[in-house]
Amino acid sequence: MFKRIVVFTAIVVAFPSAAGEAPEQGQWLLSILAARTETPAEHGLESRTSPAFAVGYGLTDSVSAEISYQQWAADNGDGNTRWVSGMWSLPKGTPRLQPYVVLGGGSTQYQPDASEDFTRSQWFGGVGAFGDLGARLSWRADVRAVRTNGSSALNPYAQAGLTLFFGDVTPSAPPDTDGDGVPDPRDECPGTPLGVVVDASGCALPPPDADRDGVPNDDDECPATPAGERVDEKGCPADDDADGVPNSRDECPDTPRGTSVDESGCPPCQLDGTWIDSSGRALSRDGDGAWLDSSGTRLTEDADGVSLDSAGRPVRRQSDGVWMDSCGRPVPVVVLFGFDDAEVRASDAQTLRSHAAFLRANGALSVRVEGHCDAAGNNDYNLVLGERRANAVRDLLLAAGIERHRVTVVSYGEDRLIAESNDAANRRAVVIYVESRRVIMVVGARPRSGET
Repeated sequence: MFKRIVVFTAIVVAFPSAAGEAPEQGQWLLSILAARTETPAEHGLESRTSPAFAVGYGLTDSVSAEISYQQWAADNGDGNTRWVSGMWSLPKGTPRLQPYVVLGGGSTQYQPDASEDFTRSQWFGGVGAFGDLGARLSWRADVRAVRTNGSSALNPYAQAGLTLFFGDVTPSAPPDTDGDGVPDPRDECPGTPLGVVVDASGCALPPPDADRDGVPNDDDECPATPAGERVDEKGCPADDDADGVPNSRDECPDTPRGTSVDESGCPPCQLDGTWIDSSGRALSRDGDGAWLDSSGTRLTEDADGVSLDSAGRPVRRQSDGVWMDSCGRPVPVVVLFGFDDAEVRASDAQTLRSHAAFLRANGALSVRVEGHCDAAGNNDYNLVLGERRANAVRDLLLAAGIERHRVTVVSYGEDRLIAESNDAANRRAVVIYVESRRVIMVVGARPRSGET
């Protein structure tokens, strides 16, 4: 019989049950058990299975104390056992199984039929488990090795039964190892450094970025960058040629380092008297940079036979259809495209053919065609689309008789926006004139009047 109890107990302890209950801090437990104990052989009493009772209290969530009593009978006598135990909960093997270690001691009174009663002290240790059966009910089983005073042998003991739990328990706060205010069971980033602001999952929030340019406020030297502006690592508008004019406003984005530029990012043009109005009189510039006609009046669009480009500078179209600035430099061509399109429109094709004729007549000049896109879609796609647009312009110039080595192509994708992110003005290709590997002129938009 005893061997069957030991085997049953061992199976229950090892079986992966579906839930687990154990005494928690401040909680009482009452156990009703069937127990089997073997007495030392020298006492001549053979034990049988008998009921046992235990009352315990949770000192902490993992340590509890218990007192137990067993009245047992044998063929030639009886006795009773009174023990005090301490139980330590082990790490759970499964969510519903709570193993424990038990240590303790007490005394047993032996009452043999053929002699006087006597009492012996005892000490024991063992292992067991609780298994959840409900909110306040668990099965329980354990096995112990018992040392009786005056006996050199260890005697086995086994018990199994039910345990009831009483009393409300205030759940202890779950641990928060990294001290970020998010308990470990919910913390998806458990190693967050102290002081870092986290979200509900315990992961670091991105640092504040008021202008949403991707550079945190603490590192942003230009905290009010307009939306959509491409910025450098300091949070300031990108300026690839380092001339002090951001790419979005730089009409000459490849100005050599150290070159003095105006507000448009281009080298200023000194009036040399060759730019005249319709009466043959030279134009001039005011102190604030505004162009004046021969009577000292600010130049307006189409006044005195002169037009203005998008930067307010005078331009004039020659008989061959090519626009020139006041220093006699050809103004680049800006070809606009439809959304997600790389087909040159008929009107732009005619303008490009005029520039091809100008190039054929000026063999020292070459052109670079830049392809650009708006910010719709991802940049990898836009780089390819920008290249398709630049190639479409190049192919038309080649078809008009320009040698291939005089036309180079580059795509900037969405990196050089000149308007709001999805504005049609960004869907463009720009033909830039080059002489002796030097950019002659870059303009970010077409002339505002008289264009073809």
